[in-house]
Amino acid sequence: MYDAVDQELDRLEKLNIITPVEYSERAAPIVVVRKANGTIRICGDYSTGLNAALQPNQYPLPLPDDIFAKLANCKYFSQIDLSDAFLQVEVDEQCRKLLTINTHRGLYSYNRLPPGVEVQPGAFQQITDTMLAGLECTSGYLDDVIIGGRTEEEHDRNLRAVNFIPWYWIEEKFVAD
Repeated sequence: MYDAVDQELDRLEKLNIITPVEYSERAAPIVVVRKANGTIRICGDYSTGLNAALQPNQYPLPLPDDIFAKLANCKYFSQIDLSDAFLQVEVDEQCRKLLTINTHRGLYSYNRLPPGVEVQPGAFQQITDTMLAGLECTSGYLDDVIIGGRTEEEHDRNLRAVNFIPWYWIEEKFVAD
């Protein structure tokens, strides 16, 4: 796994998601997770202290019934899967030292919201809901967004309205039976 971890550390550093640091009062060990597409995700094991010290984020995740209600009567759909979604959320500079990870190459601090931080899901859902507020036939669940329309024209109009989101995304258009 060292080669895969090295490549991911290089990628994250090149994108300014992580920054090498010389010293940290606290650093979390890493956990390497293989994703379904074969790539890896480097997570900090923040259960070693940081997560216990954080106040829980109480922002609710949507229930399936809420999502279905927003998409009721839609026939055309697109799904958007936000790539490295959490890693696109910038972390305040004074908090970065708390997000230090310990790797075989040394210490790195996250400049973006890393996997493994307990408040991550609620915080990201709040961002998603804010970005999608007021859009018709559209619902987000963490890093997945679904856009619908009763007609193909309405679907395409709703999809264009979501297109303002400055995230890299993958579109899959499908029609309900």
